[in-house]
Amino acid sequence: MKQIYPIGKMLHEYRTRKGVSQEQLCGTLIAVSTLSRIERGERMPDRKTAEYLFTRLGLAAPAGLVPMTKFEYERFCIEVQIRRNIGERDYEIKSLLERYRNLSKKMNILEEQFYKLYHAIYAYEKEGLSHEKTRELLIEAMRLSFENYSLNTDLTGHLLSETEIVTLNNIASETYFIGEKENAIMLMTFLKNYLQNPIFESEIKTALYSMTLFNLCNWIGLEGRHLESLALAEEGISFDTTHGRLNYFPFHIFNKGYCLSMLGQKDDGKKYIDLAYRNFEVMGRHELVVQTASEVNRLFGFNFKED
Repeated sequence: MKQIYPIGKMLHEYRTRKGVSQEQLCGTLIAVSTLSRIERGERMPDRKTAEYLFTRLGLAAPAGLVPMTKFEYERFCIEVQIRRNIGERDYEIKSLLERYRNLSKKMNILEEQFYKLYHAIYAYEKEGLSHEKTRELLIEAMRLSFENYSLNTDLTGHLLSETEIVTLNNIASETYFIGEKENAIMLMTFLKNYLQNPIFESEIKTALYSMTLFNLCNWIGLEGRHLESLALAEEGISFDTTHGRLNYFPFHIFNKGYCLSMLGQKDDGKKYIDLAYRNFEVMGRHELVVQTASEVNRLFGFNFKED
């Protein structure tokens, strides 16, 4: 009896329910004929292909339904550890990256894209790579799935995988610090709007949206657009509260206090900044208080401790 793989039926149901064509979902990396066979249950996608297809639909890949080889499972475990480390701002991931790259089986294109993304992050954070060189590495990663990608590439109408979204977020960040602020804000605004698409279910959006709001809020605020920045901070607070996303919650609170103070509402602003500082202390991030308190005191005449 011919074996039927249920993950294909699941993928087909999600794709059609969301109104996505096979061509849209495949992008440039997956042949439509291959997707057709997967959806008919005739072919089992490998782990990275399943991740690519499901996250482009705004869903977490059902890893439990995808059998893995020994090497696929090892790389899966390393990916989980790398993401966890970065989420905790632990950038000492060199040994993990080396293990990931040097497993006996050669990386496929999606594994290579993951590797290039996190190698760029490591090289910037731990080896002092310049913003310009870091952006070049990140653009190389994007070109594995968008062959001629550049900052001028119009991604409107394209679906993006989770890895591509994180890569674009980092490209936007490096672009901002290079000094190309308008381009950075345009790219981050695109990502914000992309993640607002109803196609995204909470699991993927929760992991990425708050980070996008935080970056955009910072940059717009530093451009003096404090009302817009305040609205983004308030959206971030609401989103984090609704979805239990605590990593960025105190940062959004701080930004709200900063914007209120810049808009002349210093009493309310001070309350929010104080609340943010209390949260930073609970998180064990006292250095964030030290880094910002002197500037806050100088700008607004507050008296937060600076050491």
